[in-house]
Formats: sequence, structure tokens, C-alpha cells
Amino acid sequence: MAARHFLFPALALLALAACDETSRTDAASSTEEFASRVGGPAAGPGKRFTGGEAWLPRAAAAGARAAPVGRAENDAAPKLQVIDYAAQPVDIGPTQGGCAFSIEDQVMLIAGAPDTMDSAGRGVLQLGGQRRSVVGAMAGGPSYIESGPTMGDGTYIAEVVREAGDPVEGDDGTFQWSATMTVREGTDGPLRTYGPGKWTCGT
Repeated sequence: MAARHFLFPALALLALAACDETSRTDAASSTEEFASRVGGPAAGPGKRFTGGEAWLPRAAAAGARAAPVGRAENDAAPKLQVIDYAAQPVDIGPTQGGCAFSIEDQVMLIAGAPDTMDSAGRGVLQLGGQRRSVVGAMAGGPSYIESGPTMGDGTYIAEVVREAGDPVEGDDGTFQWSATMTVREGTDGPLRTYGPGKWTCGT
């Protein structure tokens, strides 16, 4: 599927989503639902992302390096770590391309979804030296992931908020928006905001 096909068939969906923030917030509020989804059957083997993908920044080896600290309500807010996908590939199941949130090539969320509108997608965060599998709060397939998803695992909730308007298109078939990402523990825990960063998507 062409990269532009990954982006633009969802314009109508994105317009609807802009009018339906209440539904999105309600979906994101159920951490129990996140947990039950993550514990469900896997969608099958997927591509192992190692950094060879055009939409993944070519970051130096991350190890357990902390991500930028972000702006936090207090020090108890979750502190993400950089995902070292080159040393340990990321497998989030079958996807039609994918997206990554990064600050200065330090990747803190990798997410994707198979090419079906009934999928909420899956992603990976890293905290405390451990990777955490997260799932989307809504169905919508690649279009939902690309639009800036809310994702969680029953404990932590992350939301990518990308800028409005057209993306910057790369020669390598990528699409990139300026974005921020918020992370909190539970639905009412202290919030930490990372950014300004980039939300980069491609096939």
C-alpha cells in the first residue's frame, strides 16, 4: 500500500474524531479495558522493528537511558525511557506501517495497527527498564494510530497530541507532525508532558 494511501483515506475519520473527543476521553478512562485487551490473544507474528524503517529515527544505542524529563505535575509522574529498538527489536504484531514519537531522535513510543478498521492497534513504552505493551483506546486501524492515539496497559495511559494541518512529507515516504505526548499512571495520577517532539508515520 502506498504511503499516501496510509494517510489520506482517513480524512473523513479524522474529521469525525475531532467532533467526538468525548467518546475518545471516555474510552481512554477505562484502564481495566486496556488491561483486558493487552491480556487477550495475540494478533499473530509481526514484523520486528529494528530501526531499518524510514519512520523510525536513527538514534544512537539507548540502553536504559532516560528520556527527556518533560514537564510534570509532580515528581511522581511517570518517567519514560528511550526505546533501544536496535539492541532489542520491537514486535507489536502485524501492522500496516507504524508511527513513532520522538524528541531529538530519542524514541519513547512505537505504535502501529493492522490494515483493518476494527483494530485499536498496539504499541510499546519503556519505564523502569521494562517494556510495556499498550493498546489503543479506540478502533480505527492505521488511521487511528496516525491521528495521534491514546494507548494504555491498565496502569499507564499515554496520549499523542499532534499538530493540526498537513504533515511534512519526506522523500522516503514518511509523514511527520510536531507533537507532544502525555503519560500518567491511572486516570487521575500526576501527568507528565513530553515535547515538543515529532510524530512520524510511514509504511
